[in-house]
Amino acid sequence: MKNELTKTEYKALKNFLYPHIDLPKVNYSPELIAANNKIDLSEAIEIVESLLQLGLIVKDEFRKNSNHYRITPKGSLYLKDQKEVLKEKIVWSIIIPTAVAIITSLIFNYIK
Repeated sequence: MKNELTKTEYKALKNFLYPHIDLPKVNYSPELIAANNKIDLSEAIEIVESLLQLGLIVKDEFRKNSNHYRITPKGSLYLKDQKEVLKEKIVWSIIIPTAVAIITSLIFNYIK
């Protein structure tokens, strides 16, 4: 599996879960992906094919000949991992430098 999805693939994959509660949506189709991401239907179909090949989504077989999909546990795990990576980036790029600056200025003012 490739390490990173494109931005549109990542946004589309996130759309397979309800925001803030991480429960999977059912009956999710390329048409809904196109509408939610403001992209062409043909691009949404390409994204679905890509996510299918990576095993992040599967066809939902609740009806014959349907074009509805659902997220797999592998897809949910990928999104959780990406959320953790984002948290780590925030800590190391914002919180740690701010703490170092505060400590440095306190030490400098104490020495003065």
